[in-house]
Amino acid sequence: MLKSLIVLLGLSLAGFAQAGVVTLTDGSSLSGELKEQSNGDIIVVTGAGEVKVAKDKIKSVIQNGDAAAPKEEGDMSYINAVKARRAKYGNQDGIPRTANLQQRQIAFSLGQLSYLGDALGSSASDFNSIYYGLSVANSFNDVSGWELWGGYGIGQKNYGSGVNVSVQRSDISFMPRLQKAFNLGAAESPVMLIPNLGIGPVVSYVSTMAPGPFQGGVAVGAAFSVGADIQFGSALIGLKYRYLFSQDTSGSFANGRSLNASLPQISMGWAF
Repeated sequence: MLKSLIVLLGLSLAGFAQAGVVTLTDGSSLSGELKEQSNGDIIVVTGAGEVKVAKDKIKSVIQNGDAAAPKEEGDMSYINAVKARRAKYGNQDGIPRTANLQQRQIAFSLGQLSYLGDALGSSASDFNSIYYGLSVANSFNDVSGWELWGGYGIGQKNYGSGVNVSVQRSDISFMPRLQKAFNLGAAESPVMLIPNLGIGPVVSYVSTMAPGPFQGGVAVGAAFSVGADIQFGSALIGLKYRYLFSQDTSGSFANGRSLNASLPQISMGWAF
């Protein structure tokens, strides 16, 4: 009696139906209620009736209760690197911000030229002057670029009794520069802060206009510049401090050769 019950229970379990899909070795498939037989065959109950599939014709069986096996992720290093660049530069391209900026800039500047050398004598500060400048710059990439700048200033001192002395100065300099762009705005409308540092040669012409012997000549040396630009769209504003280390090459100044000067500037311009 017990043996008969065990056999009956086995047959009942074997015939237990569960919805699923059977894929055959020829590529076709059947879906419906699946009844697995004790010998490995499967009966598929479809809308058109029951179809018996021999076990040697079965390629795979998927039942609705089966959990899909997780797919192997594979090598994600490239995707992760792209995501990291996008997060770093704040854009979908994953490239440095300066590559998305208008990389050429032109700006007009206004500054205060202060003489620090001895060529003009102890009264050098009398000839400090407003200085008008022009600069053209270009960014190679996120960290480097160049700047070509020049300017003109004239300082004047009235010593009374009709004695009026003025000193004119013109400069031109080309300097490579280091820089870094920081995004201060949203990705779709960036406002970029670009600190920069540059050094390069400078050529100057300094001359005096006064009663007495003419003094004037070419001075050469180096220019050092530190500052920051703010670029929003095509508009550009900037602040810079330049130190001009210039030595007279003509021997025209009796008091000395140093025509060093300091030059803080504010600029406005365009990027294109």
